[in-house]
Amino acid sequence: MKKKKVIASIVAVCFSLALLSTWVMIFGCMKRGEQELHANTSVEIPDMSSIPGCVQNGGQLMYRGNIYKYDPANINILFMGIDARGEDESIGQADMLALVVINTEKDTVKCICINRDSIGPVAIYDISGKAATTKNVQIALAYSYGKSQSEGRGLEMNTVSKLLHGIPIHGSVSVDIDGIGGINELAGGITLTALEDVPKAGIVKGEEVTLNDEQAMYYVTERDSASTDIGTNENRMSRQKQYISAWCDAVQQQIKKNPFKIFKMYDSVQGYVDTDISRNSMLYLAKVLKRVQFGEGDIYTVSGDYERENYYDKYLIDEDKLTEMMIETFYRKTE
Repeated sequence: MKKKKVIASIVAVCFSLALLSTWVMIFGCMKRGEQELHANTSVEIPDMSSIPGCVQNGGQLMYRGNIYKYDPANINILFMGIDARGEDESIGQADMLALVVINTEKDTVKCICINRDSIGPVAIYDISGKAATTKNVQIALAYSYGKSQSEGRGLEMNTVSKLLHGIPIHGSVSVDIDGIGGINELAGGITLTALEDVPKAGIVKGEEVTLNDEQAMYYVTERDSASTDIGTNENRMSRQKQYISAWCDAVQQQIKKNPFKIFKMYDSVQGYVDTDISRNSMLYLAKVLKRVQFGEGDIYTVSGDYERENYYDKYLIDEDKLTEMMIETFYRKTE
């Protein structure tokens, strides 16, 4: 009898040690993931010194009589929707751009939607693949100069960072058109009230619909690019914002139940999704996203106005409003 108790005690101790060892390993992976994210960018703080009315001293900024300090607790991830298909040879353009700002101390998430027609600094490459010059054109074009998905992501990250005065971007994810169905499936389908008619998907404005995978693809990508109306991308962006909010809520509920599901999610859409975020960093982000609050009110749009030059729309960003948004999002007011 005593021998059985001793054996049981030994088994219990071994099980506890194994469990402890597993958790130590998991926390170690999360810590490495956090470090890897911060190491992904060579830029630590944005450069706001060129903005009229801004005086910058390192991470401190004086603007309109107030002093602000850059918040290093922000982790910024750029999401890109690419208008190429999985089987296409073309690289495509970044038709959807959203910078997700995760504050690991405040447990908040903000999503900044950036109009693909925004005019910003895009590196132009010659036929030999060398950077020839930089032009202020639609920022969606930056991705198309890459020879691969990873190179396209890097070029788009660089352009968006410059557009936002050198904001550090710690990671990026690109999704092509064929991946949207899989993304929708991960959330179990998204239910929403349609903001517009989307004839190709059989969607009628004002009706509640649970989007199947094909409908989700059309809902977030479709627009009448041949329209003579200016700024048709804005209506599509409204649909994208609505979908992102609902999708994030659905996926967060799944991650709350099982943070490791983030790996299964990523594996299920490989081939359509490209990222520089490691598995350690994915696990760290899953831990953070378990506890944050996020809703449609946390999705912002960079303000600006449309102009049309020949056939193309130009979205000119309002620099004053951009400055205010950046200070509110990335800085903390000092006493």
